Amino acid sequence: GEQGLHAAFMVAILVFLCSGLLAGMRANIGGAVKSALAWIAIGLVAVGGYAYRDELTQVWERITAELSPGTAVRGERSLMVRASGGGSFYLSVFLNGQQTRMLVDTGASGLALSPGDARTAGINLSALTYNVPVQTADGRTLAARVSIGTVQVGGLTFRNLTALVLRQGTVSLLGINILRRFRSFEINNDRLTLRW
Repeated sequence: GEQGLHAAFMVAILVFLCSGLLAGMRANIGGAVKSALAWIAIGLVAVGGYAYRDELTQVWERITAELSPGTAVRGERSLMVRASGGGSFYLSVFLNGQQTRMLVDTGASGLALSPGDARTAGINLSALTYNVPVQTADGRTLAARVSIGTVQVGGLTFRNLTALVLRQGTVSLLGINILRRFRSFEINNDRLTLRW
């Protein structure tokens, strides 16, 4: 009963709209038909785009990753990133809720933050004591041990992690202690994939 009433109401609206359209465009019926077909096609494309929005988002992310190396592509419980022009992998990491671009370094044992990234994460640099000797690509230097409240990489969030703040440098390092917390990580040619 209700469905029949609803269908009759919809047909009445359709007849009313069509009669108004035809009355307004008596002289140009062909143009009215073309216009109606164009609007139907636009409506179908919009509905199809909405229905496949997740798949289209993944396609767009893959295209972006190919055009812009270093851009991460999220999958179902995975994150894939292409190597930058120099062959290194960079990931967007959130330190205490602040986004930072970090170099993935399997030779680094933990998190090593540049002074700028440490400041962005809310660490007071003037209160640090640089007494931890470290070996970097630029040689030996000193670092300060700090605690990071939250570190978010891909779909995982880690709490209260120890990190080192380097006395100098501009690049922060994401070391092996973070990578080992994932179910797996794999480097295949120019792609790094993290799975959780």
